[in-house]
Amino acid sequence: MSFDRGTLRRQLSAFDGRALTTLGEIEAACSGHDGYRDHLIALCDDAESPVSSGATWLLKSLLERGGTLTAEETDALCRRLAGLRDWAAQLHVCQSFRYLAIGAPQAEEVARWLSPLLTHERPFLRAWSMDALCSLADQHTAFAKAAKVAHENAGRDAAASVRARARNIKL
Repeated sequence: MSFDRGTLRRQLSAFDGRALTTLGEIEAACSGHDGYRDHLIALCDDAESPVSSGATWLLKSLLERGGTLTAEETDALCRRLAGLRDWAAQLHVCQSFRYLAIGAPQAEEVARWLSPLLTHERPFLRAWSMDALCSLADQHTAFAKAAKVAHENAGRDAAASVRARARNIKL
């Protein structure tokens, strides 16, 4: 099988948003190819929800399994944040921030992107955007006050999942 961004995009477009076995099969078939991480990053903000949510899930999976992104790859991901429209893609990226080293030039952009997610209608997005902001504050103390406020608000959130995420974070 030839491997390029178009091939990966076609495979991801078949993802129904639920069947993680589809993503596991894509991961098994594609993760060893040159350019895999670059292609995932490029597809994170795809206009088609299955593509963006699938690409971000695969990126999160790579990081959770001990994979890393270079500084250049992390910068490329940060440049795509504004284009992320799918809530699941936003969630996967928020869940990935704990594994990423965010450079000083991108930190402000990341904080701006996270800000509206802290009050999103979906509880998991509220929980994980707060987690991401706390991770950002661990790397850049300029965000410590914002992280503390977000953490306190999460601790009083109506959703138990948000409060639980806040309890798991030590500031």
